[in-house]
Amino acid sequence: MPPTSQTGDDALERVHIASLFVESIMYGWLLISFVFAMRYMILDESGIKMKRRVHWHLVVVALLLFSLATVDVCLGLVRVLRLDVHFPPTGVDTMLVIGVFIVIVIVDAVLVYRCWVVYLHSWKVIAVPAALWFGTTATVIFYVYNTVALHVGTPVDTARLEHALEAILSLTIVQNIVSTGLIAGRIWRIDRESAKFRTRRTQKSHLQTVTRIVIESGLLCTLSALCSFISFWTDKNAGYIASDAEIQLVSIAYNLIIIRTAYQTSDEYAFPSPSSGSGPTLQLSIVRAPNGSSGDFEAAPRDVMSSFNDLEDNLTTKKQSTYI
Repeated sequence: MPPTSQTGDDALERVHIASLFVESIMYGWLLISFVFAMRYMILDESGIKMKRRVHWHLVVVALLLFSLATVDVCLGLVRVLRLDVHFPPTGVDTMLVIGVFIVIVIVDAVLVYRCWVVYLHSWKVIAVPAALWFGTTATVIFYVYNTVALHVGTPVDTARLEHALEAILSLTIVQNIVSTGLIAGRIWRIDRESAKFRTRRTQKSHLQTVTRIVIESGLLCTLSALCSFISFWTDKNAGYIASDAEIQLVSIAYNLIIIRTAYQTSDEYAFPSPSSGSGPTLQLSIVRAPNGSSGDFEAAPRDVMSSFNDLEDNLTTKKQSTYI
């Protein structure tokens, strides 16, 4: 084999080893976050008994993301041990890429779902995020089909595959920015509307904390996709490291939202009693906007704060529960 080819193969092998090393470190972080997320989703505050109602759809997503991340690490180890870098693209490489894109589709779907719930099941609001998600999903299907076809020996235009890869990463970046902005904006608006009713005056409300958590998690997903996009554009070998790290990072971001919003105590709010005019007030921890109030303060602060752990229960209660 010519020296240049050997040098190129050795360089690619080193990239695969570095990719496995970075991914293994992040997998350790993912394992810790996964254990804590499962604890908060399944067990009550005592940490011993199960919750009265467990939102199994969130548990299933966490299990699915963790399983895909685990398979990705195992495949990376197989790729290094087999040293099959002389025949790219290999079946292992194909499965690794497919795994990354499946995780992207799942996490983006969860983000659209959270946006839909926070906006009280408004389909108009999530029209753009949903369209971006369908575009990402369709492009992923196209990429996976053609990648498998290429692997089995069917002639495929590799330039189209590169364009599809760029489209997937571009769409998921835009999807994360739009959906995260919509969710954070909604929570911020509710917090501003409810500030005048807050009886517990603290420097920072819990909704402001949740807004920061949403933005930080969204930035983590966006930056990981952006790093993959830039890496594949500049150096495809570096793209191996970025894509393998991305599957771990987006799974960690999902778990972090659950962990950091778990069992937050709500702020207290006071509304004038409708039967006593300007007399005594009602002290409430979970409230709804009075009929005729300005804005669309339809969701209680506590509801939004817990919307990532009890999405269905708290945000669909009717407005009539405002007063006792």
